[in-house]
Amino acid sequence: MSQAARLFHVMMMTLVVVALGGVPLGCAAPRPRATSMVRVPMSYTRSFDAPREQTFRAAAAALETFGYKVTIADPERGVLKTAPKVHRLAVVRISTGGDLVPVSHAFVISVREKEPGRSVVTGYQRTFDSERETTALGEPSEPNVDETWTRLFAEVASNLTR
Repeated sequence: MSQAARLFHVMMMTLVVVALGGVPLGCAAPRPRATSMVRVPMSYTRSFDAPREQTFRAAAAALETFGYKVTIADPERGVLKTAPKVHRLAVVRISTGGDLVPVSHAFVISVREKEPGRSVVTGYQRTFDSERETTALGEPSEPNVDETWTRLFAEVASNLTR
């Protein structure tokens, strides 16, 4: 291991110990989670000047355009759900080699009729670290989630004009 790599490893370990309040790594107890304050995923909503059925098809096509596999498509209820799609790798535990796990996202979308000829798309993004869902565990949300929804809604609008 190079001297720069050893220095980086020592700095990272020091940061972890400081973050744990000075408790050595081998003795670290799990951080208690507040039971009265459960975070729920932020939902995003946008209205479209199109009937619900047409908007539903446009939303399903937009998800597929972005590489998501639609696992539930119920046009009668207006529900779309996708399988998780890996977006990046993240270090979740500090060790000699660093443990990288895939961070994945999945979408849950509802398409409702607002009024005749107008519809509303509402949804939220689920987050997974490897196989474990972390959506509502109080962990920080992805920094680019607003941009993701902006792009997704733009694709739905584009699909409606075709």
